[in-house]
Amino acid sequence: MKLESGQMVGGRYEIIDAIGSGGMAVVYRALDTKLDRRVALKVMREEFAADEEFIGRFNIEAQAAASLSNSNIVNVYDVGHEGDVHYIVMEYVSGATLKELIKKKAPLDNNIMLGVMIQIATGLSHAHQKQIVHRDIKPQNILVTNDGGVKVTDFGIARASNTGTLTGGNTMGSVHYFSPEQARGGFVDHKSDIYSLGIVMYEMMTGRLPFEGEAVVTVALKHINDPLPEMEDFNPNVSESVRRIILKATEKPSSRRYQNVEEMILDMKRAISNPNGEFMDESDAQGESPTRPISQDDQDEIRRINRARPVDEDEPEENAPGVVEDDMDYEYESEPDEGPRNKKAERITIASAILAAIIAIVLITFAARYIIEERKPKPIPAPGLAGMSLDEARAAVLEAQLTLFVEASVHDEADEGVIVSQSEPPGTTMYKGDTIHVTLSLGPKFIEIPSLVMLTLEEALDLLGDLEITVEEIPDESETRFAGVVISQEPPAGMVQAGSVLKLYVSVGSEDAAGTVPFLLGKDENEAQRLIRAAGYAVGLVSREESTTYPAGSVCRQSPDPGDPAEQGAQISYTVSSGAPVIERPPDPTPEPTTAPTPTSVYVEPPPVPPPNGLVQYGYINIYLWEVPSGTVSVHMKIYEVSEDNPPKLIGENNVAVADFPYEFPVSGTGFKEYHVCSVENGADVLKVKIPVNFDDQG
Repeated sequence: MKLESGQMVGGRYEIIDAIGSGGMAVVYRALDTKLDRRVALKVMREEFAADEEFIGRFNIEAQAAASLSNSNIVNVYDVGHEGDVHYIVMEYVSGATLKELIKKKAPLDNNIMLGVMIQIATGLSHAHQKQIVHRDIKPQNILVTNDGGVKVTDFGIARASNTGTLTGGNTMGSVHYFSPEQARGGFVDHKSDIYSLGIVMYEMMTGRLPFEGEAVVTVALKHINDPLPEMEDFNPNVSESVRRIILKATEKPSSRRYQNVEEMILDMKRAISNPNGEFMDESDAQGESPTRPISQDDQDEIRRINRARPVDEDEPEENAPGVVEDDMDYEYESEPDEGPRNKKAERITIASAILAAIIAIVLITFAARYIIEERKPKPIPAPGLAGMSLDEARAAVLEAQLTLFVEASVHDEADEGVIVSQSEPPGTTMYKGDTIHVTLSLGPKFIEIPSLVMLTLEEALDLLGDLEITVEEIPDESETRFAGVVISQEPPAGMVQAGSVLKLYVSVGSEDAAGTVPFLLGKDENEAQRLIRAAGYAVGLVSREESTTYPAGSVCRQSPDPGDPAEQGAQISYTVSSGAPVIERPPDPTPEPTTAPTPTSVYVEPPPVPPPNGLVQYGYINIYLWEVPSGTVSVHMKIYEVSEDNPPKLIGENNVAVADFPYEFPVSGTGFKEYHVCSVENGADVLKVKIPVNFDDQG
């Protein structure tokens, strides 16, 4: 549900406009009417309002951010929900996202980038100290204020670092920025945020992402296996210090990265005054950094080892799903040892190598068989979903690792929201990811029936037309109505289930019954004749005459008068207006007056008692004159009717003597109409007043 400008949320937050959106929520600029300050209102999208997982994630963001208080983190003021509207009230930050600035200005200057990153890292340091891992660090979640301040936002998928978070099958985060362990679905801690910081630094310095691809899986595998592209190829001005910081932050094994954000902040501060990276060499020499260069002596020492040894002893997590990493470098002796050769030692070495090779072959064979077995699709019995609610069916299908496709249809025998059938019978063999189709009941079909009271039976049946209902006619011997008229219906007007029985009680009439003459004034001929017949009378003499009171085509007189008693079958005569008479006016030799008569006031008097059907109401416009030019005997008046969808329509025109004012003009209708009252001066209509009339408010 899109919130509109001026709409109130939570009884105090007035929506101003929308300022951003994401896959999970829309962010609005709003006014806190109690504290008179602008805030950012993050509102969960309507399609997730019934999803407990998303509501939980939304609440996690609120709880995580609300527990933090740092100048480099967007403050959270309030959280709540109003019906299906779940919202978080946050500090309003005037500025732009870091992503927008990268698009406009990257590559950035080394020191400018470091100044921004130190602020981001400071905010993250505070979060990590509170045992909160952000897990979705990216430029879109970094806000840069107009005065150069930087704030981290969107803790929507944050987790407590002390819970040993495993991302599982639904890897959270943004694929272009997340760490190899996130890509593998492995354990995530604060060093995952450090990796994302390194990717953001890379993008700020080069203006591009290090890893891209057409598919998410492609990008994720590059994070796991591919080295970081050389930054100098895209920006030759990258300082050596910045390059080394980025490389250290984005090491594939997390143990080789900075062990905490504080270490990274210290190096970034050093890099501002020492762009050559000498401080990192000194640190590495002390063994504090796992990314130090290998010296020539170290390389010579490795060559002296008489057996293969992996250079990289920091292996990735075991059984990381979907990942096969072969980053083992082997070095072999290439030069003979000095001095006499030891034959026995040589034989032992060869035998050991052969034994190691045999063991390796056996292990590889078992591993290959294990992988093949694991990759074979495992049969899954289709769950029985009939009779479940949609939420229950979703949970059952999710647990079975299947996909659910829902079709909805009307069902007369099942309640709304219940699964009535499924494509695969329960127990049918399926496989992970297969789709099971279900039919969701929308409940019985309902249709709307109108009020048929006071209509003849024929008119009632015509009005019902082809509606999916069964009509039952029940004679009614009441002597208070006339023969053939529907005097009641069961059920009454409104919504009924398709196929229901509609009982119409039709009067059989009585010779002695007397009724009341219907109100015909202002009706067109077809409506007048229908009312006459419905009341049990016959149409009598129909005549026509000019009328300044009623528009052409409407009844302007009737006999007997409305409300008079009359016996069944009596004739009702009426006169139809042919419109106002045409009056020939001689040319006016007098010059055009500088001022025209102005009515003092115009109002609508309450209508008389509505006619029996209670649909159309009547009223009178009383037109008063404020002042009249000297010598004026009469005023030529015109009255126009304007409805919501139609242009002005002339409904009355006449010369009215000054002595006959106030001039009374009848009006009728339903709903809202507007009347324009004009006087005619020298052949031109002069608008005097507009009268809005809402007939629904009359009587």
